[in-house]
Amino acid sequence: MTNKVGIIVPYRDRPDQLAYFLAGTQQYLHSNGIDHEIIIVEQDFGSAFNRGMLCNIGFTVAKKRRCSHVVFHDVDLIPVDVDYSYSHFPFSLISDNLPFRSYFGGATMFPIEDFEAVNGFSNFYWGWGFEDDDLLYRCHRNGNIKLDKWNEYPQRESNITAHLNGVDAYIKVGNIIDYRKSFAIEVLFRKDKVEYDPNRDSDIYNIFSTCSRDTSFTLYYSSFGRLSLQAFDLDENIYSITSDILDNIEFKARIEYDKTTNSLSLIVNGEQVGTVKIKKELLNYERSRFLRIGADAHLKNFFKGAVDTFKIFDQDGLVITDLDSTNVVDYKVIDKSHNKNNGRPVKIDFRKYSTDHLQPLYIPYRRKSKFKKLDHDSNGFTVNPVTGEGMWKSKLTRWNQLRFNNEVLNGGHDEIEDGVSTLSYTKHSSRRFGNVTFLRVGIF
Repeated sequence: MTNKVGIIVPYRDRPDQLAYFLAGTQQYLHSNGIDHEIIIVEQDFGSAFNRGMLCNIGFTVAKKRRCSHVVFHDVDLIPVDVDYSYSHFPFSLISDNLPFRSYFGGATMFPIEDFEAVNGFSNFYWGWGFEDDDLLYRCHRNGNIKLDKWNEYPQRESNITAHLNGVDAYIKVGNIIDYRKSFAIEVLFRKDKVEYDPNRDSDIYNIFSTCSRDTSFTLYYSSFGRLSLQAFDLDENIYSITSDILDNIEFKARIEYDKTTNSLSLIVNGEQVGTVKIKKELLNYERSRFLRIGADAHLKNFFKGAVDTFKIFDQDGLVITDLDSTNVVDYKVIDKSHNKNNGRPVKIDFRKYSTDHLQPLYIPYRRKSKFKKLDHDSNGFTVNPVTGEGMWKSKLTRWNQLRFNNEVLNGGHDEIEDGVSTLSYTKHSSRRFGNVTFLRVGIF
């Protein structure tokens, strides 16, 4: 078989972008002498959009057209400098401005045999998100699909550390920060596998928190894969800094309040996440006697994972609290700063940290590519302007997240029975013009 690429475009209701895509992509393919088929799979409006199933449908057409490999291609990506040639294993063609390192969407190349080996996409992701995460996991689970990976398991694995169970465990430490002056907080922690709560729209896992007048100063990790810092000023205006998606296991987070500029900053793993200017003075959280590590001020939203170190610095950069989970005496985490601000564990298990139960950190191989990206509204994550908390634009995305995390990663639905072999749809029309096939379908 000669090498011929099938470019499969899952599509609905973006006519201007489709026209731009076809003109730009056909010109690029023809000018570069690339043997190809373009397959536009349009879904009607009878149900929520299902990108995975549309890609599976397009794959069956590409196989009939005797394509050697396929690229699942978003309609808003126009090739500028892209290698569409055959490979014996999958590639992501997205190499720049990745939303996270394991990103597998946008433009993804598969040889026909590898896509069949994992039975394609799952057909059970409706709306936006997680069908490509599921596909990458299928490649890992299959065992014969070649993937890249990065080794970022914690360096302190052999040391004793504080394990928080995500249910009722936390560490209480004296709140000795002078919030009227500059200060910093630094915490080293590792997150664990969790199950998301199906009764909530999102999940929060507090790294530390304190509270005054029912307004919190807190750092938390969320089910959006982001770290968020929240604080209030004297007028109870909220200030938030939220990172991009972080697919690390280990984090070193540093919070800095600069009194001279009246600004609050968040630094994660040595990189500046953001800085906010506070209009009034930072709320004086000294009214709360304690900081809670691994829980919020109301003893909810418990963190699950390991907390290695927790440090507080004064305005001169001197350490005024220095907790290290390897330094435990009489079930107290001893303050190495000699201020006797010892951590008081509650239901903490101190033991060696193991990575045996964690998911392997697999990522796809990538080809250096350049696309022109057409503008369109983001369908996924946004920030609530009132609360400062993250939120999904669609509840269907939350359903997809629950399915992937709870049922696939942590449950019994991680096999590949559903996919190309279990397609069920109605074909409304099929037209072919040269190398371009237009297929309109209904999904139920």
